[in-house]
Amino acid sequence: MFKLYSPDNPLPNVFYIRDDVTGVDWYEFQKTLDQDNVKIAVDATNVVRFAFTDPTSVFPKDCDVYSPSFIPPEFMESFIGWMYVDGEFIHVENTDFYKEKKDSREFDELKNEYRELRLQSDLGIISKEDLHRMKVLNDLLVEKYKK
Repeated sequence: MFKLYSPDNPLPNVFYIRDDVTGVDWYEFQKTLDQDNVKIAVDATNVVRFAFTDPTSVFPKDCDVYSPSFIPPEFMESFIGWMYVDGEFIHVENTDFYKEKKDSREFDELKNEYRELRLQSDLGIISKEDLHRMKVLNDLLVEKYKK
């Protein structure tokens, strides 16, 4: 992981990072990377923070840098929402954490919609279609609360 450090005789107004395992300075490490293949910078939680071909275009502070041999085509469309774990790309949508958050958001949206319809019902201004929708939502919410 590339971490900030202060070298002997640093240039003014220049930040320096080096690999905390090998001790290699980022500016020296860049020279070993090709300009053709995609590289990625991954933070401590395995989230891809940068995807790049030109190593001089990034400053991967608090990241590890990899040159994966295989990159999924979907990743090339957008690297946002991807993790890189043990040499494998994982889209965040496929993680339990994402699924739990998505389920929680969807549940909150159902509750909010139900509250709005319930208010309309209490005020006597609800349409027949919305009254039916409120009953459907009620059944869904009861089922979700049972879990």
